[in-house]
Amino acid sequence: MGPTTTPVRRLRPWLVAFIGILFALGAVVMQHPYAASASTTDDGQEVTDFYFAGVITFDDKPVEGVTVAVDGNGFDAKTETDADGKWRLYVPEKEKYTLTVDEDTLPKA
Repeated sequence: MGPTTTPVRRLRPWLVAFIGILFALGAVVMQHPYAASASTTDDGQEVTDFYFAGVITFDDKPVEGVTVAVDGNGFDAKTETDADGKWRLYVPEKEKYTLTVDEDTLPKA
């Protein structure tokens, strides 16, 4: 009896491409959701192109913990000043808004 040959079946190129696409889609779908949270601030605000910002001081010193709110056009949000007295409130679009400082959070004179 002599040597025998066995036919080898090769995968078709379109099948290899299809399997590669499935792996790529799986990688995208299974990504960790941290990428989505990159567009929010530490206090949960969604970062947009429009915002109000400022610094609150008393006797030329920054005041921490003052509550600042924005309201208007069906939107409202709050934040507090940081250790440098700075605050920032993002709004969804360029519109008219009302800014309010909670007087109860201001330092006593």
